[in-house]
Amino acid sequence: MTRALPTDGSGTTQCTGSRRGRIAFVPRGVPTEPTETVVRHVTPDPELLLLVSRWRARAQEVLAQAETMRDADAQQMMREIAARYEKLAQRVEEQAGRADKQ
Repeated sequence: MTRALPTDGSGTTQCTGSRRGRIAFVPRGVPTEPTETVVRHVTPDPELLLLVSRWRARAQEVLAQAETMRDADAQQMMREIAARYEKLAQRVEEQAGRADKQ
């Protein structure tokens, strides 16, 4: 089922059924400029922050264990594991930061 939407003659289609007023549907390819910037400061989820701190602590523990190993291959593997914990913590922090900005 298709509905015809009224136009205002400028090439944009107007939707008048919105509760907040009229919404203009701009055709693709037409450049638009932002009307306003909204900045929200949201506190990150405390459980997420706890996970990040645990992963960083685990990375430090693994690095400390790696220093005590005599086998170079095992030591290298432990360092890589620690780096992965740190990378995981960074990714979660970045994603939480992006979610705060949305």
